[in-house]
Amino acid sequence: MGRIKRPMKFRYKIGGLLFASVIIVSCISSIVELVINTTFLKNEFTEQQNMIGQRLLNNLSNTDYINYLIEKPMDEEAKQVLNNVMKEYEKKGDINFPLENFQTGENDFDLYIINYDNIIISSTDKQDMGLNFNGNNSFVDFLGKIRKEGKFVASRIDLSLVDGIMTKYCYLPSKDGNYIFEYGAPIVQDESLMKGISFENFYEQIQAENVDVDRILLYNYLGVSYKKTRDGKNIVIDSDHSVYFKQAMQTMSTVKVTKKENGQKVFYQYIPYKINGSTGGNEINVVEVIYNNSRNEKLIKNYILRIIMINIFGAFVAAIFGVYESRKMIKPVEILTEGAKKIGTGDFDHEIAVKTNDELQLLADQFVKMQGQIKELLQERYQAEQNLENKNKEISEHKDEIESLYEETISINEELETLFAKNKNSYFETVKVLANVIEEKDLYTGGHCERVMIYSMMIGDALKIGEQEKSDLQFGSILHDIGKIGVPEYILHKKERLTQEEYEKIKEHPEIGYQLLSNLDFLDSSRRIIYEHHERVDGKGYPRGLKGDDIHFLAKIVCVADAFDAMTSNRAYRAVMSVDDALKELIANKGTQFDAEIVDAFIEYFETQDIRSRMPIHSISSKIIS
Repeated sequence: MGRIKRPMKFRYKIGGLLFASVIIVSCISSIVELVINTTFLKNEFTEQQNMIGQRLLNNLSNTDYINYLIEKPMDEEAKQVLNNVMKEYEKKGDINFPLENFQTGENDFDLYIINYDNIIISSTDKQDMGLNFNGNNSFVDFLGKIRKEGKFVASRIDLSLVDGIMTKYCYLPSKDGNYIFEYGAPIVQDESLMKGISFENFYEQIQAENVDVDRILLYNYLGVSYKKTRDGKNIVIDSDHSVYFKQAMQTMSTVKVTKKENGQKVFYQYIPYKINGSTGGNEINVVEVIYNNSRNEKLIKNYILRIIMINIFGAFVAAIFGVYESRKMIKPVEILTEGAKKIGTGDFDHEIAVKTNDELQLLADQFVKMQGQIKELLQERYQAEQNLENKNKEISEHKDEIESLYEETISINEELETLFAKNKNSYFETVKVLANVIEEKDLYTGGHCERVMIYSMMIGDALKIGEQEKSDLQFGSILHDIGKIGVPEYILHKKERLTQEEYEKIKEHPEIGYQLLSNLDFLDSSRRIIYEHHERVDGKGYPRGLKGDDIHFLAKIVCVADAFDAMTSNRAYRAVMSVDDALKELIANKGTQFDAEIVDAFIEYFETQDIRSRMPIHSISSKIIS
C-alpha cells in the first residue's frame, strides 16, 4: 500500500497566507517605487541632455561672435592684399608673377590662385599646389557663386584642408572670370584670454561640470573637428556616425542616437549650428556630445539592493507575525474540526463550544443546529427506507403485469410498421396508376415516366439525398408529366413540328399537373417537382422562368433525367440518340439548361456503377464521354 499523504494543517495555511500577503504587498510597492524612480531618472537624464545642448549652443554663439570680432580686421587686410594681386594681374595680363611679393615679414598669411577648373595653380604655400576642389561639391558651388557675383567675399572661420588649422579665407575673382585670388590666414588666439570661448575649448567647462558627459567635439561641414589630438591631427567624425552628422546638417535639428558599446549604453547627440555671417562652404557646424548612463545605472542598482533588503526584513517580520496570529485564529477552527470528526464517526451528541464573538462563533452555532437537523434527517431516512421496502413489494407484485403489457406493445408496434409499409406501397401503386394514365394517352412515351424515376433515383443516390427527399423525388419523378392529361391527344401524337400555339399548350402541363394533385396530401411535397421540372438554370424555362437556386433542387434532378430519357428514346419528331451523344448534350448544356452539379453526379454515377448493363433502354454505346 502507498503511504497516506497527511493534509497540511490549517494553521500553516493561515500563516502562509499572511506571510504571502505581506510579501506580495511589499513586492508590488517595491516594483512601483522602482518604476517611478527609473522613469524619473530617465526623464531627468533627457532633460539634462536638453539643458546641456542649449548651454552648448549659447556658448558656441558667444564664441562665434568673439571670433567674428577677431576676423573683422583680417577682412580689411585681405581686401587690400587681394586688390594688389588683382592690379598686378591686370597690369601683366597673366599670372606669371611671384605671390611672395605681396607678403611682408609682419603678416602671417598665404595667397592662392584658383583657375576655372577649381584647382590651385599658384600659391605661397607649396604643399597646397595642385589642390583640386572638385571633390567638394559645396565648396565648388561656393566658388561658382563668387565668379558669378564678381566681387570680394570674406568667408568666416574654416579649417584648412591640408593641416586642419583654423583659418580665415577671403576671395576676389578676376574681372574676366578666369581666376579667383584667395587669401588665407591662420586665426591666432591668445589662449590665456580665449580660454573657454574658442571653437576648440568652448565646451570644456560644461563637460567638466557634468559627469554624465564623456566627450564634446565641434565638427566643421566636412566632419573634421576643431580639436586636435596630441600628435597634432584633427579628429574626424566616425564613419558609422556620419549619417547622423549629415542628418543634423540637413534638418537643422538635433539628432539623438542610443547604442550599446562594450555592454554599456552610450548616448550620442548631434546638434547643428549655423555660423554667424558665413558665406563659404563651412556655413553649418555640428556639435557631437557623447553621454554615459553609469550614474543612473548605479542609482538603479542601489534602489534594487535597497528593495531586496527591505523585502528580506519584511519577510522576517511577516513570518513572525503570521505564526503568532495563526495560533490565535486557528483555535476555533480546531474545535470545529474536532467536532466534525466526532459527528463523522456517529457521535451526534458531541458538544461544540466556540466563544469568539465573531463569524466563527456563528459558524459553530450553525454547526450545532446542523447536528439536530442531521438527527431528524436520519430518522426520516429510516422511515423512508421502510416505505421504500413496502413499495418494492408492491412493484414486484405488478412486475408480471408490466411485462405482459410490454410484449403486447411490441406486437402492436410491429403490426403498425407492417401497415405503414403496406400503406406506403399502396400510395406508390396509386401513383404508378396515375403515371400509366399519362403513358396510355401518349403512345410515343411508353415507360418514359418509370425510366425518368429510375434515372432520378440514381442521381439522388449519387448526391446522397435524405430518405424523405428520396420519397418526394420518387413520386415527383414518376408523376412529372401527369399534367399532359390536360393536353389534347392530337398535339401529343403530332409528328410534324408544333405550332407556337400548340407548343404553348404543351407548356401548360406542369401547372396542370401541379393543380391536379392539389388535394392529395401525401403528394404535397412532390407537387413543386412537377411544377418546376421544365425550368432552366439560366431562367429561360417554363412555366415561371425561374433561375438558379430559385428552382427546387429535386426538380433540377428530374429535369436532367427527363432530358436524358427523351434523347435516348424514340419520338415522333426525331430518331433516338446514342447514350454517348445524349451525355455529350447534357455536358454541353451545363450551367444553361441543366444544373452543373447534377449533370456531373449523373455522369460519374454512370461510370462508377456500371449503369449501361442495367439501363432500361435499348440503344447503348460502348463508352461514355465525360
